[in-house]
Amino acid sequence: TKEENIVAGTCVAERTWDEVVYCQSCNQPISSTPKTGEKDMNNHVGGTEIRDKVTATCTVEGYSGDTYCLGCGEKIANGESTGYANHQLTFTAEKEATCKDTGFVEYWHCDVCGQYFLTEDAAAPLTAEELAEQGVIGKTDDHTPGTAVKENEHDATCTENGSYDSVMYCTVCGKEISRETVTVNASGHTPGAAKEENRVNASCTAEGSYDEVVRCTVCNEVISTVHKTIDKLAHTPGEAVKENEVAATCTTDGSYDMAVYCTVCGNEISREPHVVPAGHTAGEVVKENEAAPTCTEAGSYDAVVYCTKCGEEMSRDTVTVPAKGHTWGEWEVVTPATEKTDGEAKRVCSVCGAEETKPISAMGDEITKTVKFVNIGKMHYEIDLGNGETYTVYNSSTVQWISRQALRFRVVTYAGYNYDDIIIRANGKEITPDADGYYSLPKTAETVIVTAEGAVKDDSAPSGKLSFWELLIQFFKKIVFFFSTAFGKQSIC
Repeated sequence: TKEENIVAGTCVAERTWDEVVYCQSCNQPISSTPKTGEKDMNNHVGGTEIRDKVTATCTVEGYSGDTYCLGCGEKIANGESTGYANHQLTFTAEKEATCKDTGFVEYWHCDVCGQYFLTEDAAAPLTAEELAEQGVIGKTDDHTPGTAVKENEHDATCTENGSYDSVMYCTVCGKEISRETVTVNASGHTPGAAKEENRVNASCTAEGSYDEVVRCTVCNEVISTVHKTIDKLAHTPGEAVKENEVAATCTTDGSYDMAVYCTVCGNEISREPHVVPAGHTAGEVVKENEAAPTCTEAGSYDAVVYCTKCGEEMSRDTVTVPAKGHTWGEWEVVTPATEKTDGEAKRVCSVCGAEETKPISAMGDEITKTVKFVNIGKMHYEIDLGNGETYTVYNSSTVQWISRQALRFRVVTYAGYNYDDIIIRANGKEITPDADGYYSLPKTAETVIVTAEGAVKDDSAPSGKLSFWELLIQFFKKIVFFFSTAFGKQSIC
């Protein structure tokens, strides 16, 4: 007889097994009887929880709580005392006494038990009443004079004196400290610039006149007046107008007169005859005899101009249209590169079907490089993973690069920020970006520290904080990220 299919007992379930009887000759089972035993109260299942936990304060003793089995509900272990917590003190600085208000000494207040203390070590507790008796500082008799201000101002005029009171008040309690009356002497007239008044404009038939007047800029009284005469004006020519117009044809001259009249009196000032030469009128250039260009051969057309009146051809020029060049598709791998041998890629013109090939360099050996990125705030780095994706690296992060390719990265600043003349260094040596803004580290197995230098410019003062989901994504990326490309396996940790 043997016990088989044994299931151990727990705090909530009995032990079970099958009692199997075997033949002594052939060792084949003859019978199997299910059996049930007792529960094992030392084998707790279902997890545990802490009950009756007490958080310590400065007035309540703390307790760690008892441990209970969630399966059977029995207490597994007793908790223990965690003692009393320190006072939660809030500091109030000393308030100096002034001529207006009393002062008060510095003190500390516990936000939990409500007691007051005159020292930070909370050695001697005080009630609010006791603090009020011990902490008051009496008023001072010293006033703080402010800047003198003007009151009761009476402006001086050109002929009469003015005055004002120069008054000084205490900047703390507002009490008047001193008052002095100041006399402002009369200023006399202040002549302004001469101005025209009573103007009568001249015309081509009569003289004009005006008064040149100087007035006081304060009271506007007239100081002097000079009468001026304006000479009679010449005629005022208007726009030239066409008269007696005879239109030209393709073979016969035309003519017209350009006459100018005075805009004031209407008299004719001048008349000039003009001849319009005969000639064709060129129309828009039209294309004829067009031959379209191909990928490799130039095309052409005739640029022809006809007279819009009689239709006669005025000019014809042959124009050459350059060949369009091939319209290449995407590169496709024909022969993949290996670690030791070169491969080949091909692309095809979508217009004429022409083909072009290029070699793919051998991938070489896989290398492992450890890189620590250090930035200067309001920025991060993005590593080119080589498969159209990037990996974001934040300050003081270390990356392990396992690849057959060199590590390429770029600098990304937060929205609203930029850097003037930023410098990137690898192990202290300055490196420069390529045309796409990416920096490259050599394909060597070594440890590199990348640092950034530059003056930050705050354009809009954004928060610079990442959302919860951005932080969660970065957390998982920093644990492990594996991917495969045509160049082999890469790993970033």
